[in-house]
Amino acid sequence: MKKLTAYRLTPTDHPMLIERLRKLYVEALSHLATRKLHANTEVEQQAWFNNLDHAAVALHLYSPVERPWEIVGFSQVTDRGNFCTPMFALARHMRGQGLGEEIILHYLKLANGKPLHGEQLVANGAICHLNERLGWQIKREENGVQYLYHPNGTDWPQAAYDEIVRYHEENQ
Repeated sequence: MKKLTAYRLTPTDHPMLIERLRKLYVEALSHLATRKLHANTEVEQQAWFNNLDHAAVALHLYSPVERPWEIVGFSQVTDRGNFCTPMFALARHMRGQGLGEEIILHYLKLANGKPLHGEQLVANGAICHLNERLGWQIKREENGVQYLYHPNGTDWPQAAYDEIVRYHEENQ
């Protein structure tokens, strides 16, 4: 069964939604910080969002199906031409419930078959395990950061394909 509902942010959305995105981002900085990241103020976040190329960047907020009013996560997929780069985070109180897998599968779909490049902190064991299970490949590691590649197409590793099929069979 699907646990989350995804909502794509658009330039006409209420600033309150952009603020919720900012708060989720700031809360997750320690898990996202593979490089120096800035915790935007409310004003900086609104300016960033307003100046974003919304054709190239897909931002989604996620709510539990049973609580659609509660925003508990976000994802960002940036189309870089020949590949995409993702980022996602879940609210602290929602971690460990299998929702990260659902978000990763969603953003892989958003990449429209393009390969993805990403990063993960070696110290974040849960994300490392999940990414490996869903077909991410480690290309190199430096200073506690692993640089990743996902083929996002028919050449997925068989284990990743099997895991996706298992997930969908169990959650329908």
